Amino acid sequence: MVKWSESSKKDLKNIYDYIAEDSVHYAKKEVSSIVKKAKSLSSFPARGRMVPEIMDEHIREIIIFQYRVIYSISPDNKNVEILAVLHGKRDFDDAFQYPEE
Repeated sequence: MVKWSESSKKDLKNIYDYIAEDSVHYAKKEVSSIVKKAKSLSSFPARGRMVPEIMDEHIREIIIFQYRVIYSISPDNKNVEILAVLHGKRDFDDAFQYPEE
């Protein structure tokens, strides 16, 4: 199962709002594609690479368009939580909030 954190939902909204300034159509299309591709993590959650800035085997990322979709995998590999959706050019340390234990 793929779950979205509150901060990742805000990230998606910000992406939508930014793109919608030019085109609502493309904003819907881009966000919809991100959500659809992120949902596919439920089938094979370990397919993403470990986030280089963190190097924790349970926190991984996949690249969708120009975005880094950062997620955590439960110890039993059955659940995925999307932690953030960050533009690849953003400074990671400024943009990413580490999940609280």
